[in-house]
Amino acid sequence: MPTADACPSRSKPVRDAVVPANPFLSNAVYFFMVPVMAACSPVVSPNPPSVTPYPPSSTPSPVPTQTATSMPQPTPTKIINVCSPLAGHPIEDLAKIVSEPFKTPRPNRDDGHHGLDLGYWSWNGTSIIGMPIDAILDGRIAAVINNRSPYGNALMIETIFERIPQYLHTRISIPEDQSLYLVYAHMENPPDLQIGQEITCGQSLGTVGLSGLTSGPHLHIEVRWGPAGTTFASMAYYTTDATPEEMAAYQTWRMSDTFHLFNPFLLLTLPPS
Repeated sequence: MPTADACPSRSKPVRDAVVPANPFLSNAVYFFMVPVMAACSPVVSPNPPSVTPYPPSSTPSPVPTQTATSMPQPTPTKIINVCSPLAGHPIEDLAKIVSEPFKTPRPNRDDGHHGLDLGYWSWNGTSIIGMPIDAILDGRIAAVINNRSPYGNALMIETIFERIPQYLHTRISIPEDQSLYLVYAHMENPPDLQIGQEITCGQSLGTVGLSGLTSGPHLHIEVRWGPAGTTFASMAYYTTDATPEEMAAYQTWRMSDTFHLFNPFLLLTLPPS
């Protein structure tokens, strides 16, 4: 069947429509026809809508690969070894064999006792003479003293600031441009080492003897901090054959404000583990 058009033909003029004579019907037809005509009236757009075509398909950009960034790791604390100066005695037992303790001298004077003496005639039936002397810290040779008074045969070893044990910094204040210097005196024989030679903790330096000004066999240890990179060709005092250079070196080391003396047990007493 033919389908009726819901709207009057747009080709027919509106004046062809039949309007009833009855006013009531006229009003009804009017209210009926208005929405129909409104629905059927064409909507004219002042401008045709613009149509945006879909963009042509393109190859998708690759997703950038993210490089994993490692988190910064804390710098591990460097372990600095501290060794006993006597091969026959652990560092914890050194206080048992002190023959002469440290005694603070008066300022710029050569009195008191500038170091620590470790010695005995017999320990469990064994003499300390000939016992190996070991380096307490890493360092380099700063002086080699061959049988000169008062140290006899002796070595001085410099330990730079970065190799000084951290616990020592909590006990004394050492500036960063300074080094630690240790003297090992009264060795049995002249040291077979050279100035500038590198030394490691626990390395054998010689043996305990009676050289120099001493009344018994022992190891004399002195510890000072002072200018980094200092060396001494030799040093001597209290003897008529000491040269001016040797005496000047001795005075600089022991009786000036250039090097700062402290009790060796501040270094040799380890902190609780």
